[in-house]
Amino acid sequence: MNKVLFALALSLILLISGCSFSKYYEFEEGVFCLDDDGNELCDKDEPEEVELDSKNLYEFEDGKFCIDVDKNKVCDEDEETEDEPKEDSVLGGKVVDNSTGEIPDSDKTEHELCLEKYDIEPGTVIHRYATWDPFRDDSLAEQLEEVGYLVYKDRIGVDAKETYDASDLMKECFAGAYTEKDFLPPEYICSSNKDHIKDSSYADLRTFAEDCQDAAVV
Repeated sequence: MNKVLFALALSLILLISGCSFSKYYEFEEGVFCLDDDGNELCDKDEPEEVELDSKNLYEFEDGKFCIDVDKNKVCDEDEETEDEPKEDSVLGGKVVDNSTGEIPDSDKTEHELCLEKYDIEPGTVIHRYATWDPFRDDSLAEQLEEVGYLVYKDRIGVDAKETYDASDLMKECFAGAYTEKDFLPPEYICSSNKDHIKDSSYADLRTFAEDCQDAAVV
């Protein structure tokens, strides 16, 4: 009789013990976590269940579904990206294609294309100088470069005194905008709007360069 009672007691203990540990999963040796559904995955690591209406699901791949509320056979997440209108950027009055970041050649002015030929950017101050100038001083142009302005050097004439032959750049891109003869260099021209200045102080030239940076290309 005692043996029977002992066996029943032992069985009861094992049953209680089994029930207690059935909610736990040993994910590392000697380390346990809560696993109420007994799927051998810690409950805290299981993804949260999301209530979905099967009518709003679209099978975009075999066995894979996504939300498609408007039922156009396109995942709503992708559809939002596709439908977002691309806003055109405007640079100097020109529309920029955001997909390339460039202005199409067909929308560029003749002057813009001419500047590109000589690899000159809009907003550049063109410094026209002469090697024959006895008072030649490039320091103002150099100071502009030191503070971040773009400067392009363009030579006037040859070494012979008072020669005013213009460069191909002037003839092709700035016809009518530069001084052709009978003046004492330097001369500064804005690459964008073709404005020019002579006999300037550094303060005047700095203001000229600032305005040139903001000027639209003609």
